[in-house]
Amino acid sequence: MNKNFKQKLVTCVVMLMLVMCNVVNVAAASVSFDKAYVNGGSYSYITKINKATSFKYVELSITTMYTTNNKKAAYRKSKAQLRGWDAKEGEYVRCTISDDYGKTVKKGTTAKFKLLKDYQKKGKTIKYYAKGNDPDKDCKITGKMWVDQEN
Repeated sequence: MNKNFKQKLVTCVVMLMLVMCNVVNVAAASVSFDKAYVNGGSYSYITKINKATSFKYVELSITTMYTTNNKKAAYRKSKAQLRGWDAKEGEYVRCTISDDYGKTVKKGTTAKFKLLKDYQKKGKTIKYYAKGNDPDKDCKITGKMWVDQEN
């Protein structure tokens, strides 16, 4: 092989590796949940994800809501709490600004939550808890949570 061809081949391999690393990074910034159980009257744990950057927003989307026996429901919204670990308290606590804690997420839309400064840091774990809009109706939800949103 000539030297020029080898240089081009090495350049292509390096570029491919960089692209693959970025794809893994993007995939790591979100987590999906499928038919996660939601108690109508109290908050239920749905999922968690670790932050890879110091960006300050988290977005939630609920795509489908179900009855507890897995039939699609006409339910339209759920309340959400995002929590982060507080080492001083030894427990998971509110990690969003006050206005975003217990915020309603409407099915088919994306809701944005602003994290408190301490929970914007890389490596922090963000947990999502959901509660039904009607305390008498438990349900299941499917959707996605994205961390590391810059704006």
